[in-house]
Amino acid sequence: ETPANQAKTATPQTQSEQLQDLLVALQNEKLDESNAVVHQILAYLLQQAPLAFKKAFKPRVAPVTELMASRQFKLDLMMLNYLDIYFTEDELKRYVIFLIYRYTQQTVDGVIFYNARTVLPNAEAVGFSAVAYRFILNGQGQCFISYKGTEGSMENPQVPSFRQRFDTYVRENYQDWKYNIDAMLIGHPHNDEQLQLARRFTRYLVRRMAKIDPATKIYALGHSLGGHFVQTLQLLDRPFDAGYTLNAAPIQLKQIKHYRPDLFDEQTWRQLFELTKADTQSPAIAQEMRQLVGPFDEIQNDWFVKDLTRIYFGFPYTFYIGTAQYLTTKNWDYPFIADITPYLDPTDLAFYSQFWGNLIHHLKRVENSNGSIMLAGLLTYGLQALRDAYNAIKTPEAKAIFNDFARYL
Repeated sequence: ETPANQAKTATPQTQSEQLQDLLVALQNEKLDESNAVVHQILAYLLQQAPLAFKKAFKPRVAPVTELMASRQFKLDLMMLNYLDIYFTEDELKRYVIFLIYRYTQQTVDGVIFYNARTVLPNAEAVGFSAVAYRFILNGQGQCFISYKGTEGSMENPQVPSFRQRFDTYVRENYQDWKYNIDAMLIGHPHNDEQLQLARRFTRYLVRRMAKIDPATKIYALGHSLGGHFVQTLQLLDRPFDAGYTLNAAPIQLKQIKHYRPDLFDEQTWRQLFELTKADTQSPAIAQEMRQLVGPFDEIQNDWFVKDLTRIYFGFPYTFYIGTAQYLTTKNWDYPFIADITPYLDPTDLAFYSQFWGNLIHHLKRVENSNGSIMLAGLLTYGLQALRDAYNAIKTPEAKAIFNDFARYL
């Protein structure tokens, strides 16, 4: 039965009891959108009838004194990045006030909201997305910056036209993967506009917080690509008092040297590039990197052991900073192996990088076109690549590379 039918066929209840059962049923569906709607209802009730709400609402979690100590609060705030298309700015502020109450059982007077796509007019064009929330809790100013990961949505209710939603979906994903492949994976500096904007947005917030209250704590959150920004920005500029990432994509050493050649002396740079030629998932190499780069214990990273982002760490010059905790999942089936090094040697990885780098170069010719033309360009490149592969397959080098890829796949 649907949650609504369950509520109707239950034994006689008061309206408030029916609503409570309905909310619980919606939550049990484990649908992100349903949870968001439930939380928005609760946030509205907290605003409209705070005394009655606090008397009736019983959070299922023990209250914390520091929000950065609650993993679930951080996850909820990051999830809001992917659901914000459903809400107005005022609703987002109200939502955050509810989340703060849920995890601390304390209320804040208000939330100041910052959107990178409002602060930086060209952020949307290059696919960069981040938001920040500033509030005062227990007399302490706090600013949480949430950097969005690689994600596009076809469900934006603010865009009525299917064609517009499709174009936006393709463009958002293309811009993110252009950065993921060309800038983060390969280390080319000419497609790293997203990192440039991430630095500008962060510096803007640091200046704003200093004007409002220099004692404001600045915290960073990021999932996947967003986690890459958290780690990279902390290594480059140290803007955060603390940070948390989930399944973060790695730092690219070439980017760091491009933007901050003064960060290390030449001997240290040589050591870092030599170390990161290999798989930096190795505990021994990770420890050596930690000694050279610094501990950065204020950045806490969680990864699922076999998450797709772990593949990135098999490529040259990628690494992470901060602490690392690897979470296991008992009921997830992964269709791939995250550790590629037993299968693909440096030649294979170079071939893989070249393939994707050429794809980005090819798609740049049509990146200002609509989504259909961009997808056609992707298909054209794929067919040409298959023809080239077929023509080269008889060479010993090609046979070796394709044999290795076949073993991995």
